[in-house]
Amino acid sequence: MEMVVADEALDSSFNGKTSRSRPTGGAPVPQDNVGDPGAEQYIAYSHNLGLSFPKGGVEPRMAAHTEACRAAGTATCIVINSNVYSQEADFASGNLSLRATPEWIETFLGGIEGEPAHAGGDITQRSTRAEDLTRQIIDTGARLEAQKTLRGRLLNLLERRDGELGELLQIEREYARVVGEIESVEAQLKSLRLRVSMSSLDINYQT
Repeated sequence: MEMVVADEALDSSFNGKTSRSRPTGGAPVPQDNVGDPGAEQYIAYSHNLGLSFPKGGVEPRMAAHTEACRAAGTATCIVINSNVYSQEADFASGNLSLRATPEWIETFLGGIEGEPAHAGGDITQRSTRAEDLTRQIIDTGARLEAQKTLRGRLLNLLERRDGELGELLQIEREYARVVGEIESVEAQLKSLRLRVSMSSLDINYQT
């Protein structure tokens, strides 16, 4: 289930004149109106930001934002993609895609709002999308536990080795299948949890 938390077009400079509520995103968020009131809610956030700069301002600011992510370390922020497009002498555009902890993104976005006015930049667009992954994570976790239980039972049958050869071979094949399924489900669960713990941020730059 996806829900748009904020979607705003802004015509203000980086001197902090814009005021609006901003969700802190990524960590499990308790929501009393969804399922068990005591259960954790796993929310994945994705942010989009549009920035405009005067002539010659795109590449330096994009480079500074890239360096800020890299300086934070890969456990906090990762540069997924970075591109600069120069269509003509007086115009440039670029895109920077990051994945970072919700806390780092919150601080980073706050820093952009507070950049000095002499940067001459405008925030042209900003949006945040929240996706509730609670059901997917819970269902995937339950499927993983069921497969692990089945693996344990099959392993016990193999260790006893009290059946016919054909039966043992069939159990071995089923055991191998279950092990492969466990690895696949573990990868799915890891990916889902990563989306919760590390939010995405896409920044578009233009002259």
